[in-house]
Amino acid sequence: MATPRPTRRPNLEVHLGAGGLVVGRLHLGSGRRSAFSYDEGWLQDARFFTLSPDLQPVAGVQHPRQAFFLALEDTAPDVWGLGMRGTDLQDFEPAFAQEGGADT
Repeated sequence: MATPRPTRRPNLEVHLGAGGLVVGRLHLGSGRRSAFSYDEGWLQDARFFTLSPDLQPVAGVQHPRQAFFLALEDTAPDVWGLGMRGTDLQDFEPAFAQEGGADT
């Protein structure tokens, strides 16, 4: 029996600010690791800054040393978050969203 190939996930454009300036693309691929490439326009922009200390200010696809780039590392679920996978969180609305909450 053939092993199914992993599904390739779409690339995501990374935007900055209210104007939605495209600064790069996050390449998700089909594995557990990601890659990133800066947008050429962002690299040439006078306001350019690196989005993560481990991203070099160069054109082309860059791969992180770990699973994520440092700027995205804290977005990974912790042990509690991993345990919550598949849990319906609709019952956990913030207090201010409930009738009689802080905003009323």
